[in-house]
Amino acid sequence: MPDFLSRTFQPGAITLISGPIPEGDAEDLLSSESSGDDELLEHAKRLVRNMEQILGPPASRDTSLDWVGREPKAGIDRDINQALIAGLAETGLPILSEEQDAHRDWRSTSRLWIVDPLDGTLNYVRGTGPCAIAVSLWDAGIPVFGVIYDIVNRLMAWGGRASGARWEGDSLSVSDTSDLGKAVLCTGIPSSFDFNEQESRSRLLGTMSLFGKVRMVGSAASSLLLVARGAADCYFEDEIKIWDVAAGIALVEGAGGSYTLTEGKTPTTVGLLASNRALAGKLTSTLTTI
Repeated sequence: MPDFLSRTFQPGAITLISGPIPEGDAEDLLSSESSGDDELLEHAKRLVRNMEQILGPPASRDTSLDWVGREPKAGIDRDINQALIAGLAETGLPILSEEQDAHRDWRSTSRLWIVDPLDGTLNYVRGTGPCAIAVSLWDAGIPVFGVIYDIVNRLMAWGGRASGARWEGDSLSVSDTSDLGKAVLCTGIPSSFDFNEQESRSRLLGTMSLFGKVRMVGSAASSLLLVARGAADCYFEDEIKIWDVAAGIALVEGAGGSYTLTEGKTPTTVGLLASNRALAGKLTSTLTTI
């Protein structure tokens, strides 16, 4: 399992550690930000908003599911994915999607769209919790911006390091909680989780035991939006797919938070810790002992 201090990406990839970035490095990381990014952000926002036409009213939902192992899929996943891919293809940039993962080298690819057409498919079909559409732009392993559409509330959030983060007309800010015993953790159990592996179980339970409260909402994008809004204080998950968290990472960073990514067992999985900055240092040091 990932160790948040000792395990890093392979050479040529990026590991981002929680905490302030040195001024010179920040300038380098922001060098790709331009008016062109603003245009791409607006394009992504319009495209995501247009998915309302595919979603339709709740009463019209197809409740059938196809299961691949413990991973549910619905026709709406494919419909939204096709529409998003078609719209994003107009920009001429490569695309990595849950339904189309040809660009698996996301850590080194410049100007790459990362898409999750429907995060929380089971929640959407059965009405058991939040679900979201998530689109983000990354540049060689670094988030530029993210857009998350909250399907239940029909509200959209967007932002990134250079632009801050917004929830429709309101600015977003992470919490200032500094006491782990009073902090709220959002986490999840990925479909690939091996319940028979003692190390995996111990790490998950050990992490959860650090916090005052734990919430599993069934959507990584929605969980990270809660962190960006300050409604939760931290998100942690091992072996999560990058498209599940890419947009949310950008929003947390735009809202003043920080994050740590570590390599997963496959090219498209990661370990992610995202939180406010008051908790970041405590968490990275504490998690290495679990």
